[in-house]
Amino acid sequence: MSKHKNTMKKKLSIIIPFYGQNESDLAIPLRSINNQVSVDFAKIDVHLVNDGGKPINTDNLAIFANLDLHYHELHENVGPGMARQYGIDHSAGEYLMFVDADDYLNHSAALSSFFSATESDENAQVLRSKFIEQVPNGNGDLIEIIAGYDRNAVYACWIARKWLNKIKLRFISELRIYEDSYFIDLINNLTPGIKSIDDITYVYVFHEKSLSHVGKSVSSEFADTWVLSKYYELKFLSSRKSVPFLKDYLAAVLLQAYLRYEKFPPVDEEKFWSVLWKLMKKYAYLWEGFFAEMQLVANQESQMKNGEFYGVDTSNLRKFIKKCER
Repeated sequence: MSKHKNTMKKKLSIIIPFYGQNESDLAIPLRSINNQVSVDFAKIDVHLVNDGGKPINTDNLAIFANLDLHYHELHENVGPGMARQYGIDHSAGEYLMFVDADDYLNHSAALSSFFSATESDENAQVLRSKFIEQVPNGNGDLIEIIAGYDRNAVYACWIARKWLNKIKLRFISELRIYEDSYFIDLINNLTPGIKSIDDITYVYVFHEKSLSHVGKSVSSEFADTWVLSKYYELKFLSSRKSVPFLKDYLAAVLLQAYLRYEKFPPVDEEKFWSVLWKLMKKYAYLWEGFFAEMQLVANQESQMKNGEFYGVDTSNLRKFIKKCER
């Protein structure tokens, strides 16, 4: 079901994939969009993509009168990445913005900040703003932390459709987890200039089932999937001409794999190494062997307070790399 309110060319398509949320849940992000000020709603459409969950009654969302709202119902669960891709393929906005069904825009001028930035730079390929993250304190209550910019997130940013088309980047069905990392890592590495917006536009709501919040256990359980995401990143990059940093990229992947291996020991060691050896076999032509700077960077990561890998033992890096080279 779609509610087409006008035929004006869209500047922005907002894509909200969801699975299991009802109309009341979806009202939270939709209300935050509907209440935006200083924007022309005729230039915006919103795409709800039901990822194989229970159907919703879109009549209950008619209260959001400002929104050109489109509802898409997938008949099977394909995961958030492919649900986002469905939204991309079935929208036409010049820019794309992804909003998680649990999240919302931080204030009523959030979209205006992005619109103003695109007016001052009509060729902007990617625009990234600051965001707030909700986290639980020791008592279990949610508190808000201003987390600033997050280059690893698909939210709190606009991406130009023509840029995605130019670099031929899509979400892929092979990844149901770390699909966002795959997508945004490639954006970061292929976009020459990402425009920063000095505004806190987005609130990332704590959700117990979110991969980024359940933490160590899931990172350990899906350690092989993380490696697989890097395999597909290298596959995408190696298919392009004139990508000068492939050798460094592989080295960075192996270094990151080691740090994660130490911090999040794989639940299934055999599976982890099977995927990593597959990666090494495929891209052996890029590998020139262990070099001293890898150890230096690993040590720096381990010593960086408040960093993801603070305190990780780096003494076995060379041994780990040797095993990768088997």
